[in-house]
Amino acid sequence: MDPREILDKTTQGPATKRQLLQTVARYYGPLGLFSPISSIAKINFQECWCRCMQWEEIVPHDIGDRWNAWTTSLPLLADIDIPRRMGTSNGHDTQIHVFCDASERAYGAVFYVRSSTREGVIVRLA
Repeated sequence: MDPREILDKTTQGPATKRQLLQTVARYYGPLGLFSPISSIAKINFQECWCRCMQWEEIVPHDIGDRWNAWTTSLPLLADIDIPRRMGTSNGHDTQIHVFCDASERAYGAVFYVRSSTREGVIVRLA
């Protein structure tokens, strides 16, 4: 889904716990390429649960500020292009690089294929 469509369907004004869930539920990325972005919204929603907030209760200022910063940055995602073609040829040096990290609130992993060709080095998200 286009991030601008998510914003179009997001209610303006003070955010509630229900609004956070509705917006997070619209944000679906089957490949997980934007998981670092969606994690921010999910962590905000999780914090609402930890504070035992009611569904229609307006979120506290700290969560609201992070929420507004997140929704403001969503249109920037429409400009991101991630090439997905991955291929190797015989005779080329090919390596796989895997990165992962975790915190108390989230975790993630990604791997890249690095190929050396006559033209240079190509690195692709796999």
